[in-house]
Amino acid sequence: MTNTITILGFEREYLSKTKACQLGFRPFTFGYEPRSEAWMIERCAADLDRAKRDWVIVYANDPHHKNAQLVEIWVRDYCKPS
Repeated sequence: MTNTITILGFEREYLSKTKACQLGFRPFTFGYEPRSEAWMIERCAADLDRAKRDWVIVYANDPHHKNAQLVEIWVRDYCKPS
């Protein structure tokens, strides 16, 4: 498995959940299957780009299927939890 994925014509590095949390990101979407649901990932990414939000791709294991990988989109959390 490579550490990049192409979204909106650009290669984007994906992060682990731990690394994304350390950088101040939080989950924004549920997991998408990268091949069959690529259109949803692209539309979500385009909306976030238009809104000028910082976002990253995080790979997650599918809880229902062994060895299946899902893609989640995480956004930067500007608010500190109280």
